[in-house]
Amino acid sequence: MAKFMPHSTKNTLLNYAFICLFTLLCWLNNIAIAHPANVADSEQSNFRPFISKWKIEQANTTITLPTWGDGYDYKVDWGDGTVEHWQDAPIKAGDKNAKHLATHLYTQPGIYRIKIWGKFPQIHFDNGIRNGDAPGVDKDKIIDIEQWGDIQWRSMGAAFWGCKHLNVSASDAPILSKVSKTNGMFRDAISFNGDISHWNVSQVKNLSNMFNGASAFDQNLGDWQLDSAKGLNAFLSGVALSPENYDALLISWSKQKKLRKRVKFDAGKSQYTQAGAIAKQKLIEKLRWQFIDGGLVEN
Repeated sequence: MAKFMPHSTKNTLLNYAFICLFTLLCWLNNIAIAHPANVADSEQSNFRPFISKWKIEQANTTITLPTWGDGYDYKVDWGDGTVEHWQDAPIKAGDKNAKHLATHLYTQPGIYRIKIWGKFPQIHFDNGIRNGDAPGVDKDKIIDIEQWGDIQWRSMGAAFWGCKHLNVSASDAPILSKVSKTNGMFRDAISFNGDISHWNVSQVKNLSNMFNGASAFDQNLGDWQLDSAKGLNAFLSGVALSPENYDALLISWSKQKKLRKRVKFDAGKSQYTQAGAIAKQKLIEKLRWQFIDGGLVEN
């Protein structure tokens, strides 16, 4: 009688055939079986994440990412070793689906870098208004945007409104090709003074209140192409650009050929020199722009 041999030729062939069949089925169904962690890492390595920095001052603090609307399907690295996959978002505050807001508990105080990959079309602090009853939507905890990454943004309306400790150290620019609204984006973000001169805002129509109350802001926006801009109401209300930066804005914008007519532009308390006055007058005479600003610098 033949004895069973653990490594017999027959068993080896059967095992080999089974392995080949299983591998083929996995390949046909595009299933990552062998190294799922490595596959995920590979997917993420080809996508530059959106990176924000948050300051957690007390142990056992919960934060919530303030999303708005639908179309979310993303991975989030909370910066403490936890990585999660999230989908969906509530339509309005108090929505029964509020549990779909991404929340996380930090057991220890510290500075945490949150990374987001995937479909994350809108961040919406909105001064804590619409997501106000969701746990941990605290506009005071976010302190920096380190990288905008490859996120395809849908809207920046009221994105960081009321984030009083926020700055933007990112050297890249957000992808705004599908964005028509940046209204109130940095409203009342009183610490914000990031260099955003290289942003492409040519598709944005509504920029009203974008820097309203962002009292520390003083940057040169002269390179912004305002091809689609209709609303600049309260754009810089409560802000005072330096004469150098306001002059640069006026001179550059007065040379743009696609500016819309009859735009109301609020430059806050910003003042200009004689060079800026000439450029401003061109915008008034040729395009009938209306201005609110601090007037001509006194000698």
